[in-house]
Amino acid sequence: MALVVALLVAASGTEAEASEVIVCYVDAVDFGGTPAGDGYWVLHDHGDAQTFGGATSFGGPQQSGYELSGAAVAFASTTSGKGYWTAAADGGVFTHGDAGFFGSAAALRLNQPIVDLEPAPDGRGYWLLAADGGVFSFGTARFAGSATNAAAVKFVAMLATASGDGYWLARADGAVFPFGDADTRLGPASKIRGLRAPIVGMAATHDRTGLWLAAADGGVFTFGAAFHGSAADTRLNKPIVAIGATADDGGYWLLAEDGGVFTFGNARFHGATPHPFEDPRCG
Repeated sequence: MALVVALLVAASGTEAEASEVIVCYVDAVDFGGTPAGDGYWVLHDHGDAQTFGGATSFGGPQQSGYELSGAAVAFASTTSGKGYWTAAADGGVFTHGDAGFFGSAAALRLNQPIVDLEPAPDGRGYWLLAADGGVFSFGTARFAGSATNAAAVKFVAMLATASGDGYWLARADGAVFPFGDADTRLGPASKIRGLRAPIVGMAATHDRTGLWLAAADGGVFTFGAAFHGSAADTRLNKPIVAIGATADDGGYWLLAEDGGVFTFGNARFHGATPHPFEDPRCG
């Protein structure tokens, strides 16, 4: 994001002239924990993943010298923790470290922007989810259906089953749609009753038998997974944008748009992004 500030510069004996100074700052958009649980990555909308604790940087736009044509929206690490994928709203997919490239939707005419990326269990493919429920599969990721004919409510998150033969799609109103071999008992089939803010993220237990849904106000809703607390009663400076679970299911992190990180259960705090976090490429 960018703020354009008009400055009036007065010179002796001349009229003040307006000039523009662009101050850029970035928002946090997604989160990923390391496989060892000793750190995490925070993805910003300019495409770089900030590292905390034992997380390692494997490059991004700033380090690699490229720019995104659409805002970054999704992050996923490889099972080894030695690489990661990032996805942009226009369907672009960017690989770092040992993450393989299997295609993108950047050349497609999308009806709605991409909102999430989910790796195939074998790491040799991935799915992209669009806001209208459209699903795009690449590599070994199997297409099991999409929700493009559902009600006009934004889809926000996607998770694959342990086998990779199915997945769940979550909507902003809390409804969860199972496809393929996804357990139909996980998640509500319609809007969560009493939901005070939109659902923004979804996480799964390590064996994919339970789900957590996170809302923008810090609320956490569990389906077959343990509840470890929420930030629903916390006064947030910015809304929650993502949730990530620990490897042993004993806790989870909530990420706020301003880079704030909230820990629950055995999830450890390794740091947070100062906000406003300026993009060093702008001045």
